[in-house]
Amino acid sequence: MLAKVSCWGQERAEALANLRSALTQTVILGITTNIDFLIELLQLAEIAQSRYDTNFLEELAIVEREPSLAVFQAFAGAVSVTAADLSWKNQSWRLAGLPRASFTGYLKGKPFQVELPTVPSREVKSWQAGSDWWIHHPEFGTWQMAQVGPRRKSADQIADEISSPMPGTVVTIAVAVGDEVGIGDALLTIEAMKMEHVIRAKQKGRVSACHVAIGAKVRSGEILMEVNENV
Repeated sequence: MLAKVSCWGQERAEALANLRSALTQTVILGITTNIDFLIELLQLAEIAQSRYDTNFLEELAIVEREPSLAVFQAFAGAVSVTAADLSWKNQSWRLAGLPRASFTGYLKGKPFQVELPTVPSREVKSWQAGSDWWIHHPEFGTWQMAQVGPRRKSADQIADEISSPMPGTVVTIAVAVGDEVGIGDALLTIEAMKMEHVIRAKQKGRVSACHVAIGAKVRSGEILMEVNENV
């Protein structure tokens, strides 16, 4: 355990509101935390009404979060303010009727086109370390964004990047470069805290790259494999 947040209120609803407020303002970078997951839990009726037991989390259908358009816009705004010449971005000038600059973000190989905000939101906090960025806002939580690698050459060559959902150790690799896989096929296994997590293919395709070996120590979000849908 890294830290614990405790809140108090005269009524349960007040205590939960105080807890949510405290969590939305808590940012820890560099490691994977459960802050955003706890914020989502606080929005459930079972938590608000104290209708849960020790099996609640095991029975809860946890769906992997995906960034909204607001996350990409926040990232685009943070990146734009680091540019050397910001006059045309901040004033939203148009050249020959062309729309203002846009930003392309990739999520699981799918491109998202986002216009750069005229003025980046002051409520959005951002931090940069090399090619990695962290974006935080009380409404959408904390997201780590990575710079797109040079292997992306065109839209029809985009591969699904298989990343590690947690820090851990690669214990098995079930496929090799060139193998064809289907949705749900096991690709490799990560061990973390004596538990094994099987990474599965999210699309049909061919394994185009493997960036790890058995025994490798990986970080959360590190790219493990690439599966190209054009087989």
